[in-house]
Amino acid sequence: MSSNGYYIYIETSQHRANDSARIISPILSTQTATCVLFWYHMYGSDVSVLTMYLKSGSNLGSPYWNKVGTQGNTWHSAQVELGPLTNKQIVFEALKGNGYQGDIALDDITITNGACPPPAVCDFEDKSICGYQQLVNDDFDWTWNSGATGSSGTGPMSDHSYGTTDGHYMYTETSSPRKQGDKARLASKTYPATNNMCLTFWYHMYGSNIGTLNVYTSSFGHLGSTVWSQYGNQGNQWRKAQKTLQTATQYQV
Repeated sequence: MSSNGYYIYIETSQHRANDSARIISPILSTQTATCVLFWYHMYGSDVSVLTMYLKSGSNLGSPYWNKVGTQGNTWHSAQVELGPLTNKQIVFEALKGNGYQGDIALDDITITNGACPPPAVCDFEDKSICGYQQLVNDDFDWTWNSGATGSSGTGPMSDHSYGTTDGHYMYTETSSPRKQGDKARLASKTYPATNNMCLTFWYHMYGSNIGTLNVYTSSFGHLGSTVWSQYGNQGNQWRKAQKTLQTATQYQV
């Protein structure tokens, strides 16, 4: 990084709040999964929203990824995995906030054939949920959500990353027809063997009938022993958990 390099940004000092600026890729067609990699910079008290869309014809589509508000005076990397594309375009949209201290910048956008590598961090802010997969050897699926859950007296009001209704997270909806003992399993992409990898995550377990949250490592489709577990009501707040992982083979979480 130096002053000789180039990037693109929105200049927010001469526009109105919620004015949008969009850039659009060439038309894309791919035969396999598609990985969109980019770097973004969102710093200032008036930063608004950066959103990535998948455009088809004249239809902008729904957001696939977004970030809201200041993210600190640094560049952040992001990756979004899409399926095969047929005549689609990637659109980045930046919105102006309420003041002039709200510049949003993009750099080093790459679009490649093939799946994205397993990410170091997942905040569930894209529809592809960082390549996590709903497993089939369970009873129901996790749900991608923002804001409050659909049941009263349980679940968070917002995600942990943003703490607002703009942020997303994954949760299990346990209303009927779910019954006691039903399992929902979500698996990460495959990571290489490790002797000392730190797994960190935030969890929310609030309600009078909370069951159990288990974390396993899985190798070649075989579920290992539990590496972390929590049971019952933990209060109406997000809590942090950490665990050191050690495995002699490649693994999923």
